[in-house]
Amino acid sequence: SSDLWRHVRLLGEVAVGDFASGGINKWGTGLSGYGKSLAPVYGQRVISNTVELVAGAVIGDDARYRPSSSRGLVKRSLHAAVSTFTAHARSGHTRPAYSRIIAVTAALLIANQWQPSPKTGFTLADALVFNVTDMAQDNLQAEFTPGLKRFGRRCWHIIRPAKGPTHP
Repeated sequence: SSDLWRHVRLLGEVAVGDFASGGINKWGTGLSGYGKSLAPVYGQRVISNTVELVAGAVIGDDARYRPSSSRGLVKRSLHAAVSTFTAHARSGHTRPAYSRIIAVTAALLIANQWQPSPKTGFTLADALVFNVTDMAQDNLQAEFTPGLKRFGRRCWHIIRPAKGPTHP
């Protein structure tokens, strides 16, 4: 399921993020260090999703991703990217995803307190922008995963055709 792949991707993001930002120096090495690095990232996701749900219910935002009905890579990619920053209001109109911005900000500020050296100033603003745009990859994954699965199954059947009776 795509939820499994989101968790796997999150694990990979933490590993890459640790490598890029010197996380090994902050948290230590081995499984213990990786667990200490993973916990705040996963906790931040849980907080962000919960706050987005509550804020969305209060202000009438529905920021869930809806797949594009368009055809073509560019149109579908643009739809996924724009959907990162937009939500459906109760009126049915599309508007900025206020609930997502509130949620990402709240989660970042809360999770920042768990860090051995919390972000401040510019690095905090940079993390906020990154965390809002991070949803774009979830939208792209949701948009293209069904088609990629079908493509993968077709390729698999070509590579490993069904075994039938063989005749000499």
